[in-house]
Amino acid sequence: MAYRAFDEGLFAPTAFAPAKAAQAAGEQLPFSALELRVIALSKSEGPSSLEPPSRLGAFLETLFAIKRPNPLADPRLEALRRFAILARSVGDRLADAEVNAFLRAGFDRVQAAWLRRNVHAQIFAR
Repeated sequence: MAYRAFDEGLFAPTAFAPAKAAQAAGEQLPFSALELRVIALSKSEGPSSLEPPSRLGAFLETLFAIKRPNPLADPRLEALRRFAILARSVGDRLADAEVNAFLRAGFDRVQAAWLRRNVHAQIFAR
């Protein structure tokens, strides 16, 4: 009987292998493997994916068959995705309301600061 190692290839968590390297270097990651994956997946999305499209935008999306990313089903992970996208796109100009929404979702200030500092790092490379 054959067995396949699912930790390689298609099923390998894209953000987890570099995260193990960061942990080996002595840096403690404040996020779980699933949360790191959400952050990595948010890298391909822009701020426009956070708001519903306007009527004209919806028409153009329908006309050109543009697929918008769906929000995540878990509200906590959706808050993480939103915060990661905004931290990457606006940097230090992130609104206090967005930080407070991130904190209300169950994250803490250490995680918020770490994510804002490392959102462009290779830890989240795809």
